[in-house]
Amino acid sequence: MSAPGRRNGQPGETPREGQPARANFRSGAPSGRVRPNGDPRRKIGRRGEVHPRSDMLPRGESQQHRAVHPRSEVQPCSEARPLGKMLPRSEVGPCGKVQRRGEPRPQSAVRPRNEGHPCNEGHRRSETQSCSQARLPSKARRSSEAQPRRRGAGAQGAVLPALRAAIGLIAAALLLAAAPARSQSGGGFSAAFDAALANDAEYRASRFELQAREQNVPIARASLLPSIAASYSESRVRGERESLNSLGQEFQQQLDYRNPVGALQFRQPLLNMEAVYRYQSARSQVDGARLVFVARGQELLDRLGTAYVQRLFAEEVVALAQAQVDAFAAQATAAERRFAAGEATRTDVAEAAASLAFGRAQLVEATDQRDIAARNLARITGLAATPLRGLAEDTRALPLPYRSVADWIDIAFAGNPNIQARRHLIEAARHDVSRTRAGHLPRVDLVANAVNSQSESISTLNQQVRQYSAGVQISVPIFSGGGVDASVTQALAEVSRVESQLEAELRLLEVDIRRQFQATQTGAAKVQALNDALAASAVALEGAQRGLVAGVRTTVDVLDATRRLFLVRRDLAQARYEVLLARLRLQTLAGLPLADIVADIDRHLTAPVAGVAVASAR
Repeated sequence: MSAPGRRNGQPGETPREGQPARANFRSGAPSGRVRPNGDPRRKIGRRGEVHPRSDMLPRGESQQHRAVHPRSEVQPCSEARPLGKMLPRSEVGPCGKVQRRGEPRPQSAVRPRNEGHPCNEGHRRSETQSCSQARLPSKARRSSEAQPRRRGAGAQGAVLPALRAAIGLIAAALLLAAAPARSQSGGGFSAAFDAALANDAEYRASRFELQAREQNVPIARASLLPSIAASYSESRVRGERESLNSLGQEFQQQLDYRNPVGALQFRQPLLNMEAVYRYQSARSQVDGARLVFVARGQELLDRLGTAYVQRLFAEEVVALAQAQVDAFAAQATAAERRFAAGEATRTDVAEAAASLAFGRAQLVEATDQRDIAARNLARITGLAATPLRGLAEDTRALPLPYRSVADWIDIAFAGNPNIQARRHLIEAARHDVSRTRAGHLPRVDLVANAVNSQSESISTLNQQVRQYSAGVQISVPIFSGGGVDASVTQALAEVSRVESQLEAELRLLEVDIRRQFQATQTGAAKVQALNDALAASAVALEGAQRGLVAGVRTTVDVLDATRRLFLVRRDLAQARYEVLLARLRLQTLAGLPLADIVADIDRHLTAPVAGVAVASAR
């Protein structure tokens, strides 16, 4: 006897005979048409009962796969299979198990709650529903279609669970493989530069040098500001004083007294052109020192870039040397095998062994160079393990900020910190000329004094004197023995020297800009030529190996082809990193901001350092 139902199509409601069942909006699936009481197909199943209504199942489906099992019998109904062994859809059951045609399909295990029903709809265990959408009334069908359909519903949702699982595993593996590259791309070189700014000893020394140079401004400004000085002295006086009295008689007087004197002086320069020019010269020198500090930062970037590139190149050389040793070892083993079979000579075996030994020696040398490069980089960054990001195989140089070399030269002449610092030094030298010429000019000071003395002299014995004075003091130089003129001549010569140095630096900067710009432009052609050489060397090695099998080539030919292939690979890696280093130096010489240069290098260094993958030569 069924439980009393509720209205509005709620679960447990018993419709009248012949009345179409209402759609169940809780699960998104209709309950189908209710049969008369005498119809054997009408069975409202409880939890754990089987619905034997095979006529209501979709075509091509067996009622065994429509079974509902208790919760305790939940079992997975899909088995992972290799992707290349998938059978056609007609030969795979709804549970994902491969079945042969004509064989009865086994009963499927219960699927988890709201998951895996044969009609791909999320039915609940306590609801009596049909799996056939075709037999629903139009109103109920529209109501069920209004509910959100699960992914893969209907015929389009008959995707094999094993295929979905395999695709999911592959996608997860690809995401995990790509995640480190995305998370670390663009950060290896910038992290190394930040560490170098904080830990490089030479850069720290330049920072302290700047702090010392910046004190020249307050030192020079002090000569223009008022000064206050206080002094105190106390002395003890002993002696005899002889004098005549009113009667004209001589008499002696013993003296023994103290003479304390305190003074306070205030001085304010009113006209001191020498101090003014000294202050202006100090400001120019400090401005030049700040630009020199910026130039030290660019030098640090250049040193770091060189050490970083050498470290990356050393890693690739080690990987290439290891791959070369592996290739030579394989060839030596093959030579010994052919010699044992009577197809090679002792000379072939000796040549292969010699190449293997030489390759091992190169590997040891490459390992030493890598350790030296790592220590050099650690000396700059102060990190035991500097984060490394290398050039990817398909990395191409990004466009430069300026296309013509003339633009680069103009930008460098205007923005190079060394050039700007030299111009400030010229300005400071000219202020020094004016300062030395000011030695002929008078000096005017405002002076105020306050003196408190006691028994200052014998005439004021046992008297205390307080006196205050204020006035203007003028000092006019008349003759200094020719020292001022000599100082002016010396300052003018210093200006000429600094101007000549500026001209020399401009010429040298132009040459460096042209060299680095040409390296960036011709480097791409060099890399392309080495790529062509690499492809040709690979073909030549393959031909030599086939010729050895055919008997028209010798082991020496194969070894030489292998050696040429690895040599081209090394030259290609070196050329690519030289182009990157020339790009860094070009922007550094032009005086571009350091943050922009570091970001540009980071955009090129996006691949993890995996020398084995790069150096594969088999």
